[in-house]
Amino acid sequence: MRIRRKSETFPPGAAVLGFDGVIVDHRKQYQAELKRRGYPLTQAQLNVNVIKQHVPADVLADVDAWLLGDGTKSAPAFPGALETLEQFRDAIFIATARGTDERRSALSWLNEHVPTFSERNVVFFPTVAAKAKALREEELSVFVDDQIGPVKSLPASTVRLLFDPDAALETARFPDIRIVKNWDEIREVIESTVKPVL
Repeated sequence: MRIRRKSETFPPGAAVLGFDGVIVDHRKQYQAELKRRGYPLTQAQLNVNVIKQHVPADVLADVDAWLLGDGTKSAPAFPGALETLEQFRDAIFIATARGTDERRSALSWLNEHVPTFSERNVVFFPTVAAKAKALREEELSVFVDDQIGPVKSLPASTVRLLFDPDAALETARFPDIRIVKNWDEIREVIESTVKPVL
């Protein structure tokens, strides 16, 4: 596990992916837990970019704390994510905003699902804003995240992919960002920009 330091960088040309909401699919857990708390949301309303319009911040914070901790253990991967991580394990890096206590659950999940993926390729940030700020300084080939903030913050020289499997966002609002709905689309971009492990 690495905690990002100012002097560290991703290798030039790296493909960097978000973890929660890109690799790990928390949607069903989110939906069930929020329904239990009196917030029956549709799949599209669960999108990280719009959920704050439907659920109070304190409820979201409480649910997020569970999801990013114990909830991660039982969360599935998005179809196609594990195979892509395995094939491109040396070229893919994960950038995730998780608190100190939540980092162990992320690494445990990765070790269980993709044991060949190196923990050295996982970089933790204390907040989403810190992640976005740090990534702006990188020379990445591809960046994939489910949160629009970090994706928008990167220069146009990076292939910027917003992962939106439920088509919750209006694509016209982001003409310079490619919105992808599944891992086939993500894999296609990664295959065209980085070399796989043989």
